[in-house]
Amino acid sequence: MQSDIYLINLWSVFQMIPLKKTSICHFSSVHKTTDSRVFDRECLSLSRYFEVYLIGIGEQEFQHNQIQVKVIQQSKHPFLRLLKTRFQCFYYALKTDASVYHFHDAELLLVGILLSVSGKHVIYDIHENTASDIYYRKWLPKWLKPVLVFVYQILMNIAKNYIHFIPVIADKKNIEKLFIEADENVTIVQNFAELQLFKQFRTQNRFKKTSPRLLYVGRLRDYYYNIDPVLEAIYLLKKAGIEVQFDLIGLIEPQFLQGFDHLFFWPEIKNQVHFYGELHRENWLAISKQSNIGICIKNQADGEVLSHERKLFEYMALGLPSIFCNKKIYTDLNTQHAIGIAVNITDPVAIQNAIQKLVSNQIYYEQLAANCIQLSDHSYNWEMEFERLLNLYHLILNKE
Repeated sequence: MQSDIYLINLWSVFQMIPLKKTSICHFSSVHKTTDSRVFDRECLSLSRYFEVYLIGIGEQEFQHNQIQVKVIQQSKHPFLRLLKTRFQCFYYALKTDASVYHFHDAELLLVGILLSVSGKHVIYDIHENTASDIYYRKWLPKWLKPVLVFVYQILMNIAKNYIHFIPVIADKKNIEKLFIEADENVTIVQNFAELQLFKQFRTQNRFKKTSPRLLYVGRLRDYYYNIDPVLEAIYLLKKAGIEVQFDLIGLIEPQFLQGFDHLFFWPEIKNQVHFYGELHRENWLAISKQSNIGICIKNQADGEVLSHERKLFEYMALGLPSIFCNKKIYTDLNTQHAIGIAVNITDPVAIQNAIQKLVSNQIYYEQLAANCIQLSDHSYNWEMEFERLLNLYHLILNKE
């Protein structure tokens, strides 16, 4: 065992899987989390080399896959939840006395700075455009949003003197939008899929399935997500004589809980939509074996979207051509490596046309599927990205 690594995560995710040897503070119910970049990629991979601990919101402490799990009781009041959770994260982090602290959420930036000032090695893994996210939060007063962005920028300017940044970003030219300069302590680690796991769920002749079948895994409605245009595209296809099945796996946020009954076309397609709710990752991967087309629905403005949706690379690893938004980072990727069709993901007619093209042209479909597998096998996979992350850990630890 080389060293204790302490990972702090206050990043809300859809699902997670257990770990083994590094430390995470996760702002969610630990026992429900079964799939994320943090757990499935970073932690499981790092656990082969380091001692791993986990801190997260939950009811009781336990050991999971040899991970020592420390839980924090969640406060019911939102402001107390923020302040209390930060304090407890900082307290338990110091108590653990790890060699490296790795956090994943902007809300813990101050904690990361305090740990660094205390003489600890700290990594900030930046998964999103935080400034953009602040402006999207409808529950925040308008006057408060620029204040929070300004405060975050100040903290980032302080952090660059102490903390190593891992931005998940498609184009390094956009790095300044994260309040980072390219010549600072930066290591880009992409959000690709674990090849060894996903290739087990590849199937042959996806095009020849008895009927077209779509797959979507993720949030169904949120600030950047809306599944409704895809559902309407299925309705339009049915009117055109093409019946498409849709495996829908995911979470509807509480503020978007109107379900599907409000959609005027829902009675026409509800028998074609198979909604599973949240599933453990191995379960949805098993379902994916019957799918023809993957769907990505995350939609942000070109100036705000800085990284690809993780699901895109998971579909790629499965050999599953996909339909995704036509923002620049996606069209650039698809122009260089054809893996699917980029469309206005809010336009049901555009989605309909893309689905129809994929299910009617076997040569085109199979070329996209072959491209997906080749790219995932040789470059777009987590195993290669992890080598970069592991080298960073060794570099940091060798400075001691």
